[in-house]
Amino acid sequence: MRSSAVPAILVGALATSLSLATCERHQPGEAPIVEEPTASAVRDVSASALEKVRSAIQAVDDGAPKKEVLQTLRTSEATLLKMTEYYVPLLDAHERAYRAYRLYYGDPSRVESELERIETILHGVVRDRGNEVEGPVDEALGLVEDVRSSMEASSPAAAQHLDELARKLSFMLLKAELILRE
Repeated sequence: MRSSAVPAILVGALATSLSLATCERHQPGEAPIVEEPTASAVRDVSASALEKVRSAIQAVDDGAPKKEVLQTLRTSEATLLKMTEYYVPLLDAHERAYRAYRLYYGDPSRVESELERIETILHGVVRDRGNEVEGPVDEALGLVEDVRSSMEASSPAAAQHLDELARKLSFMLLKAELILRE
């Protein structure tokens, strides 16, 4: 064996052992580990929009130009629409995905009703927000179908698909939080 091959093999072995040591393992019924979105984004965005509306009202009282006041109100309206048409429904879908994951291990017959609700929520998001969210929502809807297919086949992969769905929705929420906070 060449001398340069030995360090490469050692580095590969070390990387493999580190990745195996840090792998997430779930016990049946244990919720998957994902960064949980919080209500703080809703609170912060709502507070910011409310402050802008109050500022606009004060500007009207102070005789500010109508165009300036309308711009402030339109910005607040756009932020609130993103929150109510995208973030809050995704938060609901995310919670339902976790519930479905837990139900899978306790009462799998109730998973389908959660999947139906997630699907309805996601279709509503596309209806309300249009093309800007279609790609990520389609990916999440594909994961819903993967869960259904796995469950119909009584495959243990259903739990993995539920975990992937929850993770996808978590990622979408985190991206939405960043957009809302702009």
